[in-house]
Amino acid sequence: MELENRLWNEVELAKHLNLTVACVRRWRLGRYGPEWRKLGRAVRYSPKAVQAWLESRPVGGDHQAEDK
Repeated sequence: MELENRLWNEVELAKHLNLTVACVRRWRLGRYGPEWRKLGRAVRYSPKAVQAWLESRPVGGDHQAEDK
């Protein structure tokens, strides 16, 4: 997946992750979630940093085929 070079705001990040903006804000305030940057009063996220963070998260579920 080709990621764009421009930075995302918290609304765009929330939309990308199918989460609420409030959730994204709680993550940031709790120092959890993808890396972010302050540009003046604005908060921005790098799509590449978001992807790297997602790939670092544990994967759940049973991914092994069961023999029946």
